[in-house]
Amino acid sequence: MTVLVAAVIFGKSLIAAVAAVATGHAWRPAILMGMALAQVGEFSFILSKVGKDVGLLSPESFQLFLAVSVLTILVTPFLIEVAPRIARRAEAIQRLHHWTGPSGISEEPPVSLRDHTIIAGYGINGRNLAQVLRETEIPFVVVEMDGDAVRREQNKGVPIHFGDVTSPQTLRRLGIQDARALVLAISDPSATRRAIKVARQLNTKIHIISRTRYLREIDDLLASGADQVVPEEFETSIEIFCLVLQDYRVPPGIIAEKAERIRREGYAVLRRGHPRWKEIVTERIDERYVDD
Repeated sequence: MTVLVAAVIFGKSLIAAVAAVATGHAWRPAILMGMALAQVGEFSFILSKVGKDVGLLSPESFQLFLAVSVLTILVTPFLIEVAPRIARRAEAIQRLHHWTGPSGISEEPPVSLRDHTIIAGYGINGRNLAQVLRETEIPFVVVEMDGDAVRREQNKGVPIHFGDVTSPQTLRRLGIQDARALVLAISDPSATRRAIKVARQLNTKIHIISRTRYLREIDDLLASGADQVVPEEFETSIEIFCLVLQDYRVPPGIIAEKAERIRREGYAVLRRGHPRWKEIVTERIDERYVDD
């Protein structure tokens, strides 16, 4: 039975990972995805029951299938826990053999860029930032692991490159030594922390701004080396009360002032894990009295 469980886990992980790579994903997210899908799905229980009822599965085979399926489900949480370490090993092998990105994607380094911003991730946040930087004529480059998105945006003239922002080779190719800022607009917390540490090692002076979904992740990201962390949870709360005030016909100037004040004071408190949080709070208090 152990052999069957291992065969199912290995087979499903391999198939899912290879399929992800074939569709343009890098090895790291492909391996994470493959190991997360290693268990036998719940729908298989229904199919096996139907197979047993129509005589395709003997009672013994049915019981063996159920046992193997349950064991794969029980093992999956442990697989997800070790998946990042396995993915890092795969990345090392990938760099050792100089594997390249999906066909048709340019990986030429932006050697002429200096004092530029590196945007990691080309979702809504990355797109909006790229648009603003383009309109204000600030040099930037984007790194993304979605091969289809990279190919599509390159055809539109966007300075976007295929790569993993957690890789030192990728960051060097993007000119991190001469960059002014790194904006992490990706949704993977572990990858974000690793990217911050790697970027800080390569350029101690670069300004790192990181996105996070939850307030509880702020201290960890600041400790990893981020200069600023923008929690979507906190920004969403500000947007909600702004909408409520708009519904009550509160003047836009008052709404903007309250949002800015809460944003200043809130971020100072949220940055308690930062070594300068007391100094930041003092600065905010002084600013408030000066404004008054």
